[in-house]
Amino acid sequence: MSKKILVYTYFLCINLTFILKITSGNTLPGIAMIILLPLLLIDYRKIPKCFVWLLCFYVLLLPINPYGASNMIFYIVGSLALYNIDFKTVLKANLMSQTIFFIIMVALNVVGIVTDKVVPKGSGFAHDYGFGNPNTLSIFLSYYLLTIYMLYVDTHKYAVFMLSICIGLATLITQSRSLLVATGLIDLALICPKGIVKRIITSKAVIVTLIAFIPFSVWFILQANDLADMNDVTSGRIHYIMLMLDEFTPLNLITGLEPPEDAIIDNVYMLLVTYGGIVILCYLLFRFYIIMTRRIYALKYLCVIGVAFVVGYVESYYINPFISGTFLIWALLLGNKTIMRNEHRSSLCDIRA
Repeated sequence: MSKKILVYTYFLCINLTFILKITSGNTLPGIAMIILLPLLLIDYRKIPKCFVWLLCFYVLLLPINPYGASNMIFYIVGSLALYNIDFKTVLKANLMSQTIFFIIMVALNVVGIVTDKVVPKGSGFAHDYGFGNPNTLSIFLSYYLLTIYMLYVDTHKYAVFMLSICIGLATLITQSRSLLVATGLIDLALICPKGIVKRIITSKAVIVTLIAFIPFSVWFILQANDLADMNDVTSGRIHYIMLMLDEFTPLNLITGLEPPEDAIIDNVYMLLVTYGGIVILCYLLFRFYIIMTRRIYALKYLCVIGVAFVVGYVESYYINPFISGTFLIWALLLGNKTIMRNEHRSSLCDIRA
């Protein structure tokens, strides 16, 4: 079987596993496939060094933190599988799988296997259309837009802009601020001159500010006396972040931990520390800085990484193994050799500050 077919099958299995999760709750067949398929895609003759030490680190942590370490291994292996695969093939596979997925979800809603739940949210009501959570629907929609943006912005810019506007209007249904932020940032990238966009998103001052906002937020939460109003504005996110901060010790800050069952952590960076410890967070932030400031990829890919980074503040954006778009962001952060600029083509995994 060709690797191209394996990639298409892989992405389709990821999204179909989500359907299994919401319809039957039995995700084992899907999980088995999305573990097996990356192992068939990996080029074992030359595995970049960063993947080797990351995998070794989390394999060693499995006895200490099986839940979190296995999650990290899942994302790292998925990214390694896509490292040498033509990224346009990866994007087309995601576009195809998400299109099929949306068609199936519409059919399941029509026949009543899944039903729309309406929940109060902010000043209005949000619909989930069987996705289990309005924010989950928003994540799927935003990844659909980001995939089309990367594929067609160079040839069909105005069509992509119109699609972005249409998907942005879905916030009226989902009441999702993360979708509004994602579509808004893409709209700005499409409207503004490329030179201005490039200067802003590759500016060291901008990137350092975005990264510094993470420790500043933690410090602010720990120092503030009354966060009730901010907690209301963030739909309870601050409350759960504070609960998780109380769980950390010097040891599990390194090893990660299994979050409490009732914890709802809608923040990528808190989830990264929770599952994989401070090591994975620091490593991904380092890579984010290098990729953006050195312009490792073409502008459209840098824009997508920037969108994912910002949305990660308010959503568990690329920490969801049953949403195929998750692996697009991990593949970009950990490296895809086929879209690196020529001077970096040897290996993004070997870059140093």
